Formats: sequence, structure tokens, C-alpha cells
Amino acid sequence: MNVMVKNEGYNAYHKENTVKHEENKLSYEENKKNVLKTNVERIKEALEKSPFKTEEEKESYERKLNEKIKLGEKLTQREMDYLQRTNPMLYMRVKRVQMQREMLESRLKQCRSKKEVEEVYSQAMSMVHKKDPDKQLVMSAYNNVTKEFKKTKDYKELPEDIEDKKKVQELKVKKQRKEISARVFGIENETNCYFNLKC
Repeated sequence: MNVMVKNEGYNAYHKENTVKHEENKLSYEENKKNVLKTNVERIKEALEKSPFKTEEEKESYERKLNEKIKLGEKLTQREMDYLQRTNPMLYMRVKRVQMQREMLESRLKQCRSKKEVEEVYSQAMSMVHKKDPDKQLVMSAYNNVTKEFKKTKDYKELPEDIEDKKKVQELKVKKQRKEISARVFGIENETNCYFNLKC
């Protein structure tokens, strides 16, 4: 009888814990469903919220975006986000092209002469594989970034060749020496240079 009482006490305790466990399990499952449902609703709302008021605006935006891609122009973060949301496959292709564009841009900025700029550009173009499915996009991007770089002040200040740069520097040094000796000693002519500097 003592054993029966213990078993009955155990069974009652076990039954009570099982009921509590089942209630917790149900509330966890319900909570999980509710969280998933709200997340799905938020995603739908975000997707449905279009920055465009009409379908025509959307089509116009997409046409302009496609034109920028074809011309190899740099896309803004907003444009990249739009592509990622609406066309993930194209986004991946464009992302790769944009990365290659940025790499060429950084290499162009490191060039020390206009001749070197042309060499870097030619090398980049020759590295585009003929079977690359995005060959046209990559080549357009390279053309665009090089064209933009050539419009910058940095490019315009570059010498034609590195040898030209050395000659320019030598001429600047000679000119500075002439100016210094003219100011200090009142010498106009380099043959009268008192200290026999290479004026």
C-alpha cells in the first residue's frame, strides 16, 4: 500500500508536469508562428511600399537604370538596393561589374603618368575574357571609368611620361635657383651667378 501511494503521487506529479510542458510547448509554437507571421507581413509591406506613384514612373526608373548599367556608369547605393530587391540575378552580375570598375578606378588613381594610365586601361581591357557573359558590361564600365578619370584634375596634372616628369622637375629646380639668385643678389643673368650655382 505504501508503494501504491508513492506511485499514485508520482503519477499525479508526472501528469501535472506533462500538462505544463504541453502548455509551454503550445505557447512556444504559437509564439513562433506569430513571430513568423509578423515578419512576413513586414516584408510584404516593405515590398509593396513602392517609391513610385505610378507604373509609368517605375518603368521610366528601370529604363534609366538599365541605361546606366549598359553605359558602365557607377550606380548609387539606392540603385543597387533596388536591383537587389527587384532582380537579384541582375544585381549579382552588376555587383561584380561595379567591383571590377572600382578596382580599375583605384589603379588609375595610382598612375604616375598619362602613358601609365593608358597602359593600365589596356591591360584591364585585355584581361576581360572573351567568353565572359558580362563582357560588354565590363568593357563599358572600364571605358566609362577611364573617361571620367581623364576629366579629373589629377589626370590633367600628370606628365605624359615618367621621363617627362623628371625633365619638368629639373626645369622647375633651375627656375627656382634663378629666382632665388635674382632676389638675393639682384642677378638677372645666370652667367653672373656669384656662387657658381647651376642657375
